[in-house]
Parts: sequence; structure tokens; C-alpha cells
Amino acid sequence: MRQRNLMVMKNLIRQLPITVSTRWRDARNMIIESPQFKADKSLQAIEDVDILDIYDDYSKLLIREHSE
Repeated sequence: MRQRNLMVMKNLIRQLPITVSTRWRDARNMIIESPQFKADKSLQAIEDVDILDIYDDYSKLLIREHSE
């Protein structure tokens, strides 16, 4: 279940309007308020630390793309 949730979260986070300047608190709010997250009871069981790790990886990617 955890692996499934990690994959779903990675896909979800890429669909949200998260930019280089988006702070963690704002990104977390976008995630938990998204219709996909609200509709998926299994995904709601994901740990905040897992969401933070995925956000951190995604933000590093955005920073690399922005600097190029």
C-alpha cells in the first residue's frame, strides 16, 4: 500500500501548480485540498514525512529546471 501511495503522490504533486517558490506549507495544503487526495481514502493514509520527501525531490527538480 505504501508503494502505491508513493507513486500516486508523485503523480499528484506534478499535477498541482507547485513552482520553485512554493513553500512546503502551501504545497501540503494544495495536496490535501486536491480532489484526488480527498477522494482516495488509501492515499489519505500516507505519512506526512513521505509527502515531504516527495515534495523535496520535486522541488529539487524544479530548481534544476529553473536554473537551466
